[in-house]
Amino acid sequence: MFVEFTVGEKCVCMHKNVAYISKITKIQEIRGVKYYFVHYEGWSKNRDEKIPVGSDRLFKGTMEEFKQNHPGVNADESRPALMEKNKRKRKADPVVEDTKEDADVFALQAKKPHFSIEWPKEMLSIVIFDQMVANEKPVELIARLPPNGQTVNDIVKAYMEFLGVPADSMEETENQILQYNENGVSLSNLSLAHSAQGLLALFNAIHNSQLIRAEEKDKFYKLYADHAMNSGLSYEEIRKKPVENGFYASKHFGIVHFLRMFSIIEKKCVPDMKPHVIIGANRFLQFLENNRDQFFDEEIDYEPIPIKEEKEGEGTSSS
Repeated sequence: MFVEFTVGEKCVCMHKNVAYISKITKIQEIRGVKYYFVHYEGWSKNRDEKIPVGSDRLFKGTMEEFKQNHPGVNADESRPALMEKNKRKRKADPVVEDTKEDADVFALQAKKPHFSIEWPKEMLSIVIFDQMVANEKPVELIARLPPNGQTVNDIVKAYMEFLGVPADSMEETENQILQYNENGVSLSNLSLAHSAQGLLALFNAIHNSQLIRAEEKDKFYKLYADHAMNSGLSYEEIRKKPVENGFYASKHFGIVHFLRMFSIIEKKCVPDMKPHVIIGANRFLQFLENNRDQFFDEEIDYEPIPIKEEKEGEGTSSS
C-alpha cells in the first residue's frame, strides 16, 4: 500500500539494512520524479538523502512501533553516521545510495557508460526511411507539422495508461505528480513511467536545436509565431524559452520527431540524462513497436514540400 509523508514528519528509514529515526525535510519533483528529502537524526545535513516517493525504505510511526512490527530487523537509535562519515572521508566517492537500483545507476553515471538503443525492427525501419528522405536530392518529403495523427503527448499518455499510471496533463512534466492505482503501481511500472516523463521533458527541451531538419523550419517557426500571437508574447520570448512560455513541442510533433530523439540519445544525451530515463528508453521503444499502426502512417506523417511556394518566394526576393 502506498504511504504518503508530509514535510516535517518523523519516520523510520532503512539505510544499508539498518533502521534509523528520520525526518522528511522537503518534498520536491525533479524532472517529473517526486522525491522525499530525508534527514537522519544525528547525521550531518550533508548526509541527507533524496528517496523516490513510493520507496519501501520509509515507514510511518516511531522506532518503537517499527521494532514491534518488524522483529529481527536491525534498528539503531544512536549516531553511527558520524563515524561512517569519517570513514568515507578517506574514499573518493561520497555518494549515498537511495536504493539498490539507484546505487547501480549512480555507479553507471560516475563511469559515463556507453548506452545503446535496442531498435525493434519496425521502429528502425521508420528511422531508416526518415534518413533516406532527408538524404534525397532534392528533398521531396518532410515530416508533417503538426501531425494529422497522434502527437508525442498522445503517445506518452497512451504509454502511461498502458503502464497503469494516469497522466492527466502530460505537458506539465515539471509539476506533475505520479498517481497510483487503487491497488498500487508496481515499482517496475512506476520506474518506466518516470522514464517516460523524463523522455517527454527531454524532447521538449531539445526539439529546436537537434530534431528539426532545414526543410521543416518554416513550418516549425510558424508554430512559434502562432503560439506567440495566441499567448500575447513576442516571437523572441517563445524562441528563447519555449517551455517556460508555454510552448510544448510534444503537443505539435509526432512519432517521426520522437524517434529522431531516440536516435541521438546514445550519442549526445547520455552524460546529461537522469538514470531512470536511460533505464526505460528501450522499453518505451518496444511499446511503440507493438503499437506501430496506432502511431505511425507514412501517408499521414509525411507530406510533400510545397515547391510552388518556394518558387514564388524566390521570384519575389529577386525583384
